[in-house]
Amino acid sequence: PEVHPSLALAYTHLGALYQKMNESEKARENFSKAFAIYEKCQPQDVENMTKIQKILETLSAAIEEEFSTPEWECVSAE
Repeated sequence: PEVHPSLALAYTHLGALYQKMNESEKARENFSKAFAIYEKCQPQDVENMTKIQKILETLSAAIEEEFSTPEWECVSAE
C-alpha cells in the first residue's frame, strides 16, 4: 500500500541517511513523504510527526541558507 506506517518508517530512515550525507534536499524530500504518510494513516502518532516536523524545519533553514550564500561570484562575459 502507498500509505503504511512501515513505509513512513522507511522514508524516515532514508531521510536520516541523506541528512548524514549532507544531502539536505533528498533528506527533506524523504522526511516530507514520511510525514505525509503518518498524517494519513497514523494522525495520532503525534510524537513521530512532531520529530519529523522539527527536522523538516531545520532542513528547510539549512537549504535556504545554502542557497542564499553564494559560493562563487558572477563574472561578466565582457
